[in-house]
Amino acid sequence: MTWIAHEPHDFTKLDFDRREEIKPLSKREIAWIARLQKTLQACPTKRIALVTTGDKRLDVIDDKIAKKYHLELCDGYAELNGLILSVVEGTPTIHGVSG
Repeated sequence: MTWIAHEPHDFTKLDFDRREEIKPLSKREIAWIARLQKTLQACPTKRIALVTTGDKRLDVIDDKIAKKYHLELCDGYAELNGLILSVVEGTPTIHGVSG
């Protein structure tokens, strides 16, 4: 799947009154997001997947093994199932959310 960076959102359509608190992305932030997107799209294999439990860490996992054995990934199970190949930590918090 190819992810496409979206234009800044139209905050006038939000259903809460915090529009004045939400600032548009700066040029530096936009450039950083573009580099991140380019890096993620350049992944050299379909084996790698990324999971998080909602902190500043992304776990790099072996997605082929996870799918082959139908292994659970949420709530730390990627680590318990021995799927973590590497860990990437950064400055921004990565919120683990689901619908």
